[in-house]
Amino acid sequence: MNPLAQAPEIISNAVKRGLMSYPANTKFSVDGRPIPRLDDVRHKKSPMEQFACLRAWEMHQAGESYGQIAARIRCPLTRIEEVLAHGKEIQKRREKR
Repeated sequence: MNPLAQAPEIISNAVKRGLMSYPANTKFSVDGRPIPRLDDVRHKKSPMEQFACLRAWEMHQAGESYGQIAARIRCPLTRIEEVLAHGKEIQKRREKR
């Protein structure tokens, strides 16, 4: 049997035995399975992350490549477009002030 197919049973047994627990505000479905809480953490960036995004946007405007930007702000190259988009939004908000 596939180990992933056994996961719900393993978790429920561990919870019943007190080896682990769900977070305090977890809601459960009728059959007793937890309903996952999906929080969008992209909009809750810390000031340091915002600074890195803004800095990345400024480097992009100065003509640096995605690879150079990713290396300087220590960000995976696969996420650089998301970082740049956030930096652009921060810049727009600053210009509106």
